[in-house]
Amino acid sequence: MSVAEFQGVMWDAEDFRTFETMCGFPNGSIAVARQIGNDAPKKCEIPVIGSTCMEAMLDIEYIKAVAGAVPLTDIYSAGYSLLNWAMQLGNMSDAPLINSVSYGNDERQQTSVQFMDSVNVQFQKLGAKGLSILFASGDQGVWGRSGPGKAFNPDFPAASPYVTAVGGTDFVTKGTIGDEKAWSDGGGGFSNTFAMPAYQASFVVNFKSTSTALPPQALWNSTGRGYPDVAALGGMGNPYCVVSAGGASGVAGTSASCPVTAAVFAKLNELRLASKKKPLGFLNPFICEPPVRLPVHTRHGTVSLLCCHCSLPPTACITYYTAIGILYLVEGSGLLTPFLHLLPRLQTKTRAPSMTSLRVPTVALPSAPPRRASQPSRAGIRPRASALPTTRPSPRLSEH
Repeated sequence: MSVAEFQGVMWDAEDFRTFETMCGFPNGSIAVARQIGNDAPKKCEIPVIGSTCMEAMLDIEYIKAVAGAVPLTDIYSAGYSLLNWAMQLGNMSDAPLINSVSYGNDERQQTSVQFMDSVNVQFQKLGAKGLSILFASGDQGVWGRSGPGKAFNPDFPAASPYVTAVGGTDFVTKGTIGDEKAWSDGGGGFSNTFAMPAYQASFVVNFKSTSTALPPQALWNSTGRGYPDVAALGGMGNPYCVVSAGGASGVAGTSASCPVTAAVFAKLNELRLASKKKPLGFLNPFICEPPVRLPVHTRHGTVSLLCCHCSLPPTACITYYTAIGILYLVEGSGLLTPFLHLLPRLQTKTRAPSMTSLRVPTVALPSAPPRRASQPSRAGIRPRASALPTTRPSPRLSEH
């Protein structure tokens, strides 16, 4: 599995040791097995400057906290280019099977539709190779980074039909393990660029025909690809405890939801590979199969959970969400533990899903277009004002 970092975002192993001690992990269990690109851990120790490390620390601490022994690759690039990242991943002979990325922009902020098509071609190639690509859906609800206007602003690449977009939830009662609700700032909506894919059509059509609270049609594209596809804890009500720059802070956002969800699928892949089965690959056709109710035995009793749902769009400016592996805080541990109730169904799969029905016209791949400093964005580093008393990251121009 892998996480991706850009624009000077580094990690420091010393903070991993602190995180392990605080959360009861064995020494050395939170670690990067392979580093691609530079890492400068000393930067993380510099006041103010080191606050940017919070983003990488969140990714690494929580994807490893959930996925355990699954080896982690950190892919770093000083420049931000989704096209270059996807091509780099595709050219690797031993590419990680599960890949979590918490960066994105609005569709309208991209260089061109041709550029997005070029990135989508790379995403399709990755899926055909058996790789799973997950992107955080953003933290500005339906309005996106561009803000309120005449229409909602869907995110790219979260609204791409060829990635798995991860939204955010909160516990209904703050600090209480139990029912979840949509996080109103979690990114979601319908693409203005890409048509609704077949794998989600029946779910979205049903939602639109039965919902009584849809926003005015002029605000959203009813025929576009709906997102997010899945969701996990990410709202401001129950932030993640992240160790960075020597201290702990509460951090929220879909940048937390994405690596945690990726870790769930990494564990599922681990079990499939151990059974001589192929990796999951492109996840969305699996996620959008008819839901199955399964009993889940927890320390809080046995509950019946839907095995999966498909993408639901925003309504009344509140992002709906889906849950394929509901993530709860285990009492007294400070750790997020996934209930892998997808496992019985996914273990029966014998091959990765076909990408045949998901093709877009092949276009010439342009060189990665230059991005303004204000365009690339992190999809969810937002320390709470009530964070634990430590240094908190100062916002970057490129943050969501």
